[in-house]
Amino acid sequence: MQAKPKSNSTVTHHLRDDGCIVFTVLGAGEVILDPAKVNEPKTKRAALHGFIQRVSDGAAMSRNAETGKPASPHDKLASMQRLVHHLHSDGTDWNLRAATSERGVDAGLIVMAIMRAGFAATVDEANARVEAVAVKRGIERAAALRVWADTEQIIKAIAEIKAERSKVDANDLIDEATQAE
Repeated sequence: MQAKPKSNSTVTHHLRDDGCIVFTVLGAGEVILDPAKVNEPKTKRAALHGFIQRVSDGAAMSRNAETGKPASPHDKLASMQRLVHHLHSDGTDWNLRAATSERGVDAGLIVMAIMRAGFAATVDEANARVEAVAVKRGIERAAALRVWADTEQIIKAIAEIKAERSKVDANDLIDEATQAE
């Protein structure tokens, strides 16, 4: 859902308390969609379209700031797998970032790092490794994630992933700061 419209948005939307979606076209007016009035086949198709779009969006990753290369197919697939795993989970959050932050632990990042470090080939396998540590040590999942996050290999893999995600070059910040003076 679009919480705050962008200042340059021509089309915005908001959800009313009654469940209706109000679409507003700048300078033209609005149209209201009442999901309760949409028949079942269309509702199912809309849900499928939403799932397809949501999982496909998981592959839309930034380029590596240093190399300029796009994210690898493996990273795109891992991101999509994380989304599918999240959608299959019992949690109610649509937003993966909110749901994966388990008591200060970025579960998704740690799961990706477990895969990157070669301890698992899939998201499900990485999650199974986390669960195995939790069961073996008699701790909660968040604690098991912290155990994994404190290992040398995972620390290194997390640093690599974060470096690839970085969109800002420190030299650009220095240039920006000196220009402002």
